[in-house]
Amino acid sequence: MPTIKRNSQASDNVNRAHAAGIIQNLVERIGSPYKLTLRNVKGSGGYYALTGNNNEFLGFAVVSNHPNNVRHLELIATRSGYGDMLMRRVISNSVNNKRDVTLEAAANRLVNYYKKYGFELTGQGRLMKLRLS
Repeated sequence: MPTIKRNSQASDNVNRAHAAGIIQNLVERIGSPYKLTLRNVKGSGGYYALTGNNNEFLGFAVVSNHPNNVRHLELIATRSGYGDMLMRRVISNSVNNKRDVTLEAAANRLVNYYKKYGFELTGQGRLMKLRLS
């Protein structure tokens, strides 16, 4: 059964996966054109790391806290079949902390994926918002 780690527990997993090139592979798989370094996605809300039974790295998310009770999902990327589990955990934590969630869909094809979680386009490009508060 996969495990989701948060913040300091997740940080070591994320750093090891980044050094091994696993994170860049996940980002490329979702169709994002970005060259990723952890330096440009450090979030004030922390990291999530999704690991398998043998501590195999399956995915991650980076969130940052913004004013007005908003948590911005900077980046989420997983191996196929694990995105739902991680997205639901990010949303659950936001509900518990009474924060809306925003994100920018990395590709047009991801807009419908995020809509199934209740995200709506804001009218500013692919910026989407899930109102929880």
